Amino acid sequence: MNLNTTKKDFKKGFDKKWKEITMKMQLDINPEDLLSFDKMIAMPAIKVMYIIGLICIAVFGITLIFEGSIVGFFSGIATVVVGVVIWRITCESAILLFGIYDRLGDIKAALKGDETKKLATFAAAPAPKAVKEPKAAKKPAKKKAKKAKTKKA
Repeated sequence: MNLNTTKKDFKKGFDKKWKEITMKMQLDINPEDLLSFDKMIAMPAIKVMYIIGLICIAVFGITLIFEGSIVGFFSGIATVVVGVVIWRITCESAILLFGIYDRLGDIKAALKGDETKKLATFAAAPAPKAVKEPKAAKKPAKKKAKKAKTKKA
């Protein structure tokens, strides 16, 4: 067996397994993306960190629950419930920040006029023209006074 053949077989197997794992987790990253900065990998990384964080919170909470005291039991339940909510909010905030970054890139591309990246929602629309109100005809004060006198009489 040749060493090059073994490396190729290993790489094929690794690539196949990597694709299976990323498809299951709905991640869109390749091993080559980890070494280059052409594609942001923060979103899939946040998803993985979220799962790891949930596992850590669950283990810590279960440890507190089975500590043996009543205080440990309730603090374990509180840790699991509050910890999961806080961890979810933290991960969603990070995803939100990266989403804002992506949107700003789209807006910048749209303002530059780059047709390949331009989004229809961010297309630069012409500014609305100011609507001028029609000028009301001003009547002289003398005519109003004469009309008022004729109505009284």
